[in-house]
Amino acid sequence: MNATTRAFEVEELDSPIQRIVIRQKRFSLTPQIAVGLSGLTVCWEIVRQNLPPEVAKAWPWRLELLDLQSGTTVLTVFLAILFTRMQYAETIRPAIGWTFGIPPSRANLPLPAKRNGRDLLAVNVFNGGGGRAVLLSVQYRFALTHEEHPSNWILHGELMRMLGARELKAGKDFHFSHMRPGSPLMPGQSELDKGAFVLLTTRAVMRKFRILDIKLRFRDSLGDVHERILPCRYVIDSELE
Repeated sequence: MNATTRAFEVEELDSPIQRIVIRQKRFSLTPQIAVGLSGLTVCWEIVRQNLPPEVAKAWPWRLELLDLQSGTTVLTVFLAILFTRMQYAETIRPAIGWTFGIPPSRANLPLPAKRNGRDLLAVNVFNGGGGRAVLLSVQYRFALTHEEHPSNWILHGELMRMLGARELKAGKDFHFSHMRPGSPLMPGQSELDKGAFVLLTTRAVMRKFRILDIKLRFRDSLGDVHERILPCRYVIDSELE
């Protein structure tokens, strides 16, 4: 491994796999509580009916919440609601994917970079799942090749300021799209000219980064919040050659 390759090594600080970070309690916790309470009711009635008559007449065993048949019916209904919710959540769950590569010539790009062979690189985000996703936040973290520690997670404005202080110019060296909260990402294709452009830059600029991560948070139709981290600098070295 030569010195150039070592300079490009990147440690993945977070998992790049999409994960749910916040669940909507109204649609997830409430059915679980209902199943738990109805299950306790059924267990209470089973135990109560199997006690000796003299014990069953004493307090608190004489307390009858629901008869066994009614309790079992209620438990079955709430279990059906819970599993239906889980199945529906899987059906409409967005699948936030991303591509990092050469944009096609037909794509309308805001960065006036040279289109010389494999010079221009684009990060594109798309939704490959069955339901829509609404953007909640976008944060960035980076470190140049000579910097030991990455920055904290920062917003778009702070990113522009910090990169400008490092003599990297927006519109010339890179273009980070200012993706605002509330923007929908509908289910679609994974082509580089569809979805949403997050970053446009050149190979020369990417070689200046040791770490470049983008963290996206989306809310799905059920109110669950999904997070996806894009480790943009974590690519095979040959892809930048």
